[in-house]
Amino acid sequence: MQAGKKGIVFWVGVFAGSLVLVVLLTYVLFEGFPRWNAQCDVANSCSGQLAVAEIRDVLNSDDLKTGTYAGGSGIYWEQVCVISPWEGDESEVRVAIGYMNQLEYISRTTPGIGREVPAAIGHGWSGFVAADERAASATVTVRCGETEDLIVRADYEAADRGERGDDAPDPTSADYAALARVATGTAANVAADQQCESELGGEVNELDVPSLDDAVPVQQADGLCGSLPGFQELASTLGVVSVVDGSAGSAPLSGCRLQLSDDGQTYVLLSASYGGYAVEETRHTVELAESASGVAEEDSQVVRAWAQAECPAPFRIGRYALRVVAEEGSPAYSREQRAVQRELLASFARAEAERYGCSELRVP
Repeated sequence: MQAGKKGIVFWVGVFAGSLVLVVLLTYVLFEGFPRWNAQCDVANSCSGQLAVAEIRDVLNSDDLKTGTYAGGSGIYWEQVCVISPWEGDESEVRVAIGYMNQLEYISRTTPGIGREVPAAIGHGWSGFVAADERAASATVTVRCGETEDLIVRADYEAADRGERGDDAPDPTSADYAALARVATGTAANVAADQQCESELGGEVNELDVPSLDDAVPVQQADGLCGSLPGFQELASTLGVVSVVDGSAGSAPLSGCRLQLSDDGQTYVLLSASYGGYAVEETRHTVELAESASGVAEEDSQVVRAWAQAECPAPFRIGRYALRVVAEEGSPAYSREQRAVQRELLASFARAEAERYGCSELRVP
């Protein structure tokens, strides 16, 4: 009788052990192995050049998976990789690697460009971060060889921002810095693989990207535009009520936004673009395509004044523009306002050209 009980206990133990083994094998086959395999795919994405640890920081997830890039007309990246959390929300990071002279529509596919003010990454890097209400983007350029300028762009889009709008949490300085590190870390990996001899920047720990909430009175503006000679008087003549100012750092795209109304619906946008961004700006803006410098002849023209300069490598060319954007109606300008628009653009272009060591500046 005792032996029979021992036999039952033995077989119950065998069954329980087998059940545990089946559960473990099931987990390994259907959860563990796919998860491990996904991490291998992420590590090998973009020829193994991604800054994976930094992507984990942005997505706040240790386990990641690869996705599919939908592409876009006129985009000629060498490689594009899409990474998202293994489980949970559908936020994603897209990392694109290419060369400046091979790209088209580069700024038109960058979140926030055209309305918001980009922030220079700084810390020894040539690049910027731009953001709008749905997404953010960090772009870095690296000189690589005599004719090619490496460009790496990291885009982040939160799953809930498009659905919840203002309910989605606003990105912090640390969030922007983390995204910048995805771009800088990947750029450093690519530059090492391609033996680029350019000196790279350091780690980006903090980065403030201006938003409309950061607009300050004209008297308090002290950044890219606020520091221009005679800025306060010129801004006052134009009727500027507040300024979203840019930062002075090496970047292929920079600028500032001068609010002409309290609600921010009408504003002046001063922009500087270099390298491939300047080429695109010229190609797709009628006024800039027609002449190196000039002023608008009609009040209905959004682009009011523009200029051009020749710049040292890697930028080569700089284009500067002053636009007036009005959400409703077409503004009418006095002769004095037109003169101030021209003078403000010229002052901005001179300061930018001097900062980058550009020559042959042509202003209206």
